Amino acid sequence: MPLLSIRDVHRAFGSEKILTGINLELERGEILCLLGASGSGKSTLLRIIAGLEKVDQGDVLLEGRSILALPPHQRDFGLMFQDFALFPHMNVSANVAFGLRMRHMPADQQRERIQEMLSLVGLTGFERRETTSLSGGEKQRVALARSLAPNPSLLMLDEPLGSLDAALRDRLVEDLRTVIKRVGLTAIYVTHDQREAFAVADRIAIMGTGQIMQVDTPANLYRAPRTTFIARFLGLNNIIPVIRWNQTTAHTPLGDFSLTVSDTTPFLLLHPNGISLQHTANNHPIWGTITECVFQGDSYRLTLAHPSGNTITLKHPSSATSPPLIGSQTAAYLDPAFIVPVAK
Repeated sequence: MPLLSIRDVHRAFGSEKILTGINLELERGEILCLLGASGSGKSTLLRIIAGLEKVDQGDVLLEGRSILALPPHQRDFGLMFQDFALFPHMNVSANVAFGLRMRHMPADQQRERIQEMLSLVGLTGFERRETTSLSGGEKQRVALARSLAPNPSLLMLDEPLGSLDAALRDRLVEDLRTVIKRVGLTAIYVTHDQREAFAVADRIAIMGTGQIMQVDTPANLYRAPRTTFIARFLGLNNIIPVIRWNQTTAHTPLGDFSLTVSDTTPFLLLHPNGISLQHTANNHPIWGTITECVFQGDSYRLTLAHPSGNTITLKHPSSATSPPLIGSQTAAYLDPAFIVPVAK
């Protein structure tokens, strides 16, 4: 039985539909990421699960039992927000102990649990520090320790790294996953950042316009998005229209592509992982003009304009030969295994 089940949840504010027919399950010990742009409904869904927002229709079940009638403080969930919501008049130790005091844990057990949690998040020795003196990363760790201390049945994180700079986010997101996995918690993680979602999640639910568009592992989502919306949201923009299908052959403005199975989808994603300037056997050549070359550290991002008016992007390793000059005619070679049919 799933730990958490969301069944046909709807929510609207006036005439504006925020969530429409949300169905989702969360297994025990899993980190599920709700990934979507601002306004996609992901934070509203999290608030409904937490009991901070009502539903118009549907149900939320914990271990098979509805929790809609339970107030937030009786749901045994931990919450962590973007602004950390630390108590400025309390030191680090008192902040971490907040949930433990609410549960009337004996003082000696509180001290032991505080030490355990601060050690887990790498803040041993910070017990008496004032939260106002902490860096952004340290505040994030205190907020995580406070959320973990009561050992909640479910941990919910709403853009927990959103207020931190990019370099710090990259360092802390892996720490978050490591800590959550180490204590064996189940978690729902809300973010708009694809890289963050890929780094932290076991599965990702992509949300758009109040609906769940696709749920899968990070690797499967990146490898085979179902629709053009999902592909573009993940930064995969090499999408070309199919003029017509002839069994397993797709006729497109860039040429004919043979797939292993018959399909009828109106678009193809030419996955950038399968495109290079290196010619190999069985790869499909796409001729065009280099119109852009952007240095990105370990690679150059090249834009190739096809005579049909379509463009594709590819990466060229910066450690390899120099990239072609802007304006030069060249061919990019596409591995057929990286052609993905996608719906609109």
